[in-house]
Amino acid sequence: MKKLYLLVLLVMVALSAGAQDRKAVGSFHAMDGYTYKNLTVNVYSDPQWIRLDTSIFLYNLRQDDWDVMLRLMRRAAHYAKIVKDNATTFDYEKFVGSFMTEDNARVVIYFITHGWEDTQVELGFYSGGRNTILTMSVKDANDMTGALSVALKTRAEQQRQIALLTD
Repeated sequence: MKKLYLLVLLVMVALSAGAQDRKAVGSFHAMDGYTYKNLTVNVYSDPQWIRLDTSIFLYNLRQDDWDVMLRLMRRAAHYAKIVKDNATTFDYEKFVGSFMTEDNARVVIYFITHGWEDTQVELGFYSGGRNTILTMSVKDANDMTGALSVALKTRAEQQRQIALLTD
């Protein structure tokens, strides 16, 4: 019986070590809205969550949160396409949407344009004083939606593989 417990413990340690060494499934660039520093945001996927990670912040969010975020980011990218296709020249800010995560963090997305050549998407995480604002160009916002899509597909495949091992 002790051998079984030892084996289970070793497997758990190996799995947690593997999770620590997991590679990013995608990344995108953004500017920190507080310090105005350029950041590379890595996107990691795990069967339980998807993680946004830089040296400044780390957010683990569940599937439902990422589904909503992906939908809102695509909507913001759609607004950017409209602005570019119509070569608009005015200043405009549009609240795209927000949601609360299960950890009570509020995620807010804005679309901001100062004419078709200067259009941005702003993504804010507000969580009890641990606030982060990411400002992205349209290209970076599209890179983010692509990285999120890959992370969601990777997560689904991981869950499928785990299901093979459960009785």
